[in-house]
Amino acid sequence: MVNLRFGAGLCGVRCPMFILSQKLKALKIALRPWNREVFVDVHHRVENLRSGVVQYNCNWTDLVTQSLHIQE
Repeated sequence: MVNLRFGAGLCGVRCPMFILSQKLKALKIALRPWNREVFVDVHHRVENLRSGVVQYNCNWTDLVTQSLHIQE
């Protein structure tokens, strides 16, 4: 993907900084869809994991409390 984007359509331009800026712009456009495919809704996944951790902590606390009552 990077090679395809970096070699595209800058024939006749001599300024290296201009060439680099144009290549980076093209790469940014190419990476947007890839980013959406690979990192689908990261915020939703984080929230699901966070709620799972809270649930696990609640269950663990309940188990510890029950075991303390049994030992008494």
